[in-house]
Amino acid sequence: MRAVLINHCHPSTPHVCATRMREFAHALAQRGHQIVLLTETLAGSDEFVSVEATAGAIRGHDFTSPYILACPPNHIAALDGLRNGRLPWGLSQAVVLYYYMIKGGVFADWRSGCAPYLPALQTSFAPDIVWATFGNTDCWNLAKDMATIAKCPWVGDIKDYWSTFIPGPLRSILAGRHAAASFTALSASHAKDARTWFPNAAVVHSGFRREALRPPQGPTDPFTVSLTGGAYEPKNLAVLIDAVSTWVKSRQHSIRFIYAGGDGDKVAKATGGLSELCDVQINGFLPIAELAAIHRTSLVNLYVKSEQTFHHKIFELIAAGRPMISFPADAGEAQDIAKETDATFYACGSGGEIIAALTEIAANPGVQPDNRDKIADFSWESQSARLEDLLQTAIAGHRQ
Repeated sequence: MRAVLINHCHPSTPHVCATRMREFAHALAQRGHQIVLLTETLAGSDEFVSVEATAGAIRGHDFTSPYILACPPNHIAALDGLRNGRLPWGLSQAVVLYYYMIKGGVFADWRSGCAPYLPALQTSFAPDIVWATFGNTDCWNLAKDMATIAKCPWVGDIKDYWSTFIPGPLRSILAGRHAAASFTALSASHAKDARTWFPNAAVVHSGFRREALRPPQGPTDPFTVSLTGGAYEPKNLAVLIDAVSTWVKSRQHSIRFIYAGGDGDKVAKATGGLSELCDVQINGFLPIAELAAIHRTSLVNLYVKSEQTFHHKIFELIAAGRPMISFPADAGEAQDIAKETDATFYACGSGGEIIAALTEIAANPGVQPDNRDKIADFSWESQSARLEDLLQTAIAGHRQ
């Protein structure tokens, strides 16, 4: 299978927006498929392959790994101003409305920059299918453009909630413009949210690298409490940190608190008092292997729950084999997955519940049950087999 995957975020972007398509591109390549990952050029970089050189570069590529086709945007002053917050109220809304209704999306500058590359991609690669993630609608617009040139099907992926990221009056209009062969969704909650507009989205979870699976082990000394990912609502972060601080005060032994993620400044501010009680380490985004090592050796791994998304970091945390705490309570799907994989998971709804969970975990900090066989089904490798079936079904349906 020759597939073009489309994601706005360059795979080297140190943000979760790059993870899903990057990892599936590699996982599909490992399954023997030829993959081109179409993205924007990396922010702050002017390195890209010219249109003229693209066809030759793709033909000469070793497809045991994906080919990254990074296209620079054709900068548009109005869109630059919109993203930088320089447009006054009223004008910004007009720009959004114009670009959605007339151009199809608010990243039309990137779509325009990609356009000259698509014929070269067809002549050198001739894809069987296109899989594009939302993201933003211009990923799907590009999928339609490429599928039209290649005379192949395209499949839409939903990794962000349509109801959150598309303005209400435009949701049905824009959905009607994107009649893909089929749709995939990051989680059951994403599929449920999309059902009004895209009724048959199949769940393909984002996962973790199977190499991260290790025999379960106990926590290091001193005990490490880790917090991973976005901080989201400041009030929720404050409740969580206050609970950890109260618990640390009750401990007779030293504690280390480690944060890793994109909200280091927020967490550093919130942990000012905690840093007077224990060792606090604030990190940005860490390499996957380094973060996995922290998770495997922590007493407990925490994350702040956002009501606007499904947290696929739960798979990485379950794979670490250590207890987890979410605040606010991550209900429904996350709890079902934790039960299915025999994970120790505390979905806490208050500071008191966080303190009680930490106390219970510290009283029995030993090795967790070995659940590697159960969690392996949620790895990138396993989920890519499911994705492979869905894409090949779409190809077969198109050829009938």
